[in-house]
Amino acid sequence: MIATIPVRDRARAEAFYTEVLGLEVEGASAAGVLLRAGAERILLFESGAPAPTHTLVGFEVDQLEAVMTGLGARGVVFEDYD
Repeated sequence: MIATIPVRDRARAEAFYTEVLGLEVEGASAAGVLLRAGAERILLFESGAPAPTHTLVGFEVDQLEAVMTGLGARGVVFEDYD
């Protein structure tokens, strides 16, 4: 299974997913860029559609607080919803 995520700026999205989240590029074509996230894959493709208002993908990690601290150090801002 491959999760597909529409993006407005493919280069910017690819930089975020690879440089900030640490995913690896598996391949790229005119259709989009295919990323590897552990055993799963994510396809980023350019779209002019409105930005989604719901979660598109979630990542399961063993040490959540350590991962959040590391991501925060790379500029990721987390929002807390009650």
